[in-house]
Amino acid sequence: MAYTEGLCSALQANINEVAGTNAPAMARQKVGMIDALMSDVNRMGFTADIVPTNGKFRAVQINWIGQACDTDVNTSCASDCDNDVTPQPSQTLITEFNCAKYKMGFDESDMRKLCEADSVWVAQNIMRAMNAINVSVDKAVLAIANTNVGVSGSGGNLQIPLYTSTGSPNPLAWAQVKASMDALGATGSPLIVGGGNMDIYARAMQIACCNTNFGVDLSRASGDGYFYNDTFAPTILGATKSLALAPGAMQLITWNKYLGDYAKRNDSFEHGTIVDPFTGLVYDLKTSYDDCQEKWFVELALNWNTFQVPFAYCADRDANLTFLIDDCSDGPVVCP
Repeated sequence: MAYTEGLCSALQANINEVAGTNAPAMARQKVGMIDALMSDVNRMGFTADIVPTNGKFRAVQINWIGQACDTDVNTSCASDCDNDVTPQPSQTLITEFNCAKYKMGFDESDMRKLCEADSVWVAQNIMRAMNAINVSVDKAVLAIANTNVGVSGSGGNLQIPLYTSTGSPNPLAWAQVKASMDALGATGSPLIVGGGNMDIYARAMQIACCNTNFGVDLSRASGDGYFYNDTFAPTILGATKSLALAPGAMQLITWNKYLGDYAKRNDSFEHGTIVDPFTGLVYDLKTSYDDCQEKWFVELALNWNTFQVPFAYCADRDANLTFLIDDCSDGPVVCP
């Protein structure tokens, strides 16, 4: 294969191969927050309109409207020509994005592997870079969600014992989570992101355990909830805490630089995109050749931001369909 046939497509094919055969050796870390946000369950029905600009910078517009409240209902049906309510759609315009970038350098002897039939070694390095970026973004998104969390159906964090006094899973705990979501007026099965005790509880209760390609193993879902294991949740949210989200309550917004007219290549560089087969994230991929150093550079980048449902609910003005679950039990049974 000649290099000018396109590096991005070749790397994509090799990355897919690595994901299918060597993923365990690549030691992918559990990024449950990204898995949850990128899952089909969370993104179902979600649209973000790309706002036309000068073509150099991207703006994303999200339209929304608050809940209609019973306090605005007129209890009199007498003729009245004056309107009581004027619905006004609101919009959120995202024009600034965070950037997570990973840049690698290969000398020519290593880059020659790209032109051979087996370029798995290079694909493995791309996969390693994807893991590093995913972990970095996952930690940042967890921190954002933790800062902007709303209240549960009972107000504040939802404090529940995940385990009984004997250390066995408390079956009522999951019912309390769902009841709290219902109290907020949320629809759909809740998404739970956590680790530690919540991970063990979810496995024991068979609540869609174990992250896999694009988020969760739906064949193991309980049908009324989804759990996403996140290695970093106990540290960022708190040792006993997990995050509960209604589907669509929070979204990961990304945009790509090298699409359309801005995807280009010649013999010394290429600008394109590449997909992470585990999360579905689309990265910008840039390669270039430095003639002085006789060295190739490969750079992965992700431009990202987040959007959360505004505090616009009648039942509780502090509700945005996300809240923290705080396990107040002593945890699972331990050896004497």
